[in-house]
Amino acid sequence: MTNAELRATPLPVSGPLTNAQLREANLATLDAGAAWTAVLGISGARFFSANASSVPLPVTNAPTTGNKLVITDLHISAAVDMTVEISEETTGVVLFTVYMTANSSWSLVTRSKFKLATINKRLMVKTNISGNIAVTAMHYSEA
Repeated sequence: MTNAELRATPLPVSGPLTNAQLREANLATLDAGAAWTAVLGISGARFFSANASSVPLPVTNAPTTGNKLVITDLHISAAVDMTVEISEETTGVVLFTVYMTANSSWSLVTRSKFKLATINKRLMVKTNISGNIAVTAMHYSEA
């Protein structure tokens, strides 16, 4: 069967799918993954700081000129108890507030697109106190 035929073939479901049903319908291989190519953080590296409490700091590159930044995945790790705010550059709009405990991590996996509202703006981080923080942001540019 082709991919289109498999998608058009209804699979009777009256509860959780069994492994045999998944194999029969070939559902395990229908997800071709993302249709975009994401880049990592700033110039291919994660953001790390011992003190991100004074001003918001960039955790991504700027998008391609005239485009908006699209975040696909975000992972934050903190070494101390802190409040982490993720915002859009210069707009002051806080997108996420995460209350972290010492030696913890938080992840956002969108399986979709989280597009910033303003063109040419980066994703920023700011904390309420000093302490080691790492932010890994996967992103790409889109009109």
